[in-house]
Amino acid sequence: MRVYFTIFISILLAAISCIFLSGCNNTNNVKNDSVRSAKSDSEIVSINIHETGGEDGRNIEWKVYSQNDSFFLSYSDNNKTYGEPFQGIFEITEQEYQTIMSLDYQKYIDEYDESFSENITDAVYFQSNITHENGDTEATNAIMTEATIKLQELLNEYKNDNHQ
Repeated sequence: MRVYFTIFISILLAAISCIFLSGCNNTNNVKNDSVRSAKSDSEIVSINIHETGGEDGRNIEWKVYSQNDSFFLSYSDNNKTYGEPFQGIFEITEQEYQTIMSLDYQKYIDEYDESFSENITDAVYFQSNITHENGDTEATNAIMTEATIKLQELLNEYKNDNHQ
């Protein structure tokens, strides 16, 4: 009888431990999900990315924003090493604007590992500000390479007058 009681108590303690541990884990997930959903409840309305460093010594400022029901891509290459700096503001379509605003910036922020780029000699660094519809602004140093590739493709279309 004593053996059965010991087995019963062991099983009961194991079950309580499982319930307790999974309950704590679920609480953390709920907390993280609610924080993430609070940010995602408000759409992104503008993005500013300052891109510096790299082998080419870049110093580029990207901005995508809307103003008076129009949508804009602002580009400024402040690198004076290779001639005159290039800058311009281009009116883009609403669809192009939405494409840039719908990139997964939260993913870039979540995946950012600050210590990784410390060990790269010619790393590219980013200082970005993301503005939400509700007025909240989020500053981050997350790697925005995917976003700047999209911005560069869009800029090339407008610089070469290939946009239709």
